[in-house]
Amino acid sequence: MMKVLFLTRKKIKYNKNIYNLIKKKFKHVEVFYSNEIGQKLPKKFLKSYDFIFSYRSYIILKKNILKKVKINAINFHPAPPNLRGFAPASFAILKKLKNYGSTIHTMNEKIDNGEILDVRLFKIKKNINISLLLKETYQNQLTQIKIFFKNFKFYQRNKVNFKWSKKINYKKDIDKIMYIKNSYSKDKINRIIKATKIGKFKPYKIESGKKIYF
Repeated sequence: MMKVLFLTRKKIKYNKNIYNLIKKKFKHVEVFYSNEIGQKLPKKFLKSYDFIFSYRSYIILKKNILKKVKINAINFHPAPPNLRGFAPASFAILKKLKNYGSTIHTMNEKIDNGEILDVRLFKIKKNINISLLLKETYQNQLTQIKIFFKNFKFYQRNKVNFKWSKKINYKKDIDKIMYIKNSYSKDKINRIIKATKIGKFKPYKIESGKKIYF
């Protein structure tokens, strides 16, 4: 019986849908929910699996773990290959990109760097904000993953004409952008707000030594 590990987070959209898709293909599926950036995989999961599937997990698999995977470790990346790392949807808005999407790829010890198996793109609507772009992204991604598992083969390879960007964005990069300076134009401020304001995350400026949130 094949053993599969599914890495995800609690209370995020579509993780149950994707778990069910995996469960249809494999009877023995273990799940680990990560809850913070930089979290390590607990010892009880440091064993051999036939497959590891990762969906919006905070876990970055190290080389010693990946070596134990018998067939493949696959990540469902909520962005196209030209946007690696942290908050890719925010950078898509900031860069005024016309297209966005999601990527399925094998995992190695680097961030968003393995072999690209599939890319599904869609056009970014005008004046879109981060909440709406993420909503479209996750819907697009679910459709992509459904097709992936419907046509699933152990050594599946699709011919794709995409390559990973050399640049990786980190949390510190988006943190810098969220600090709005008084010298910024109205257009730049509005774009930063559209790209970063979501939930508890809010851009800010500093007045009299205090943070003023937008």
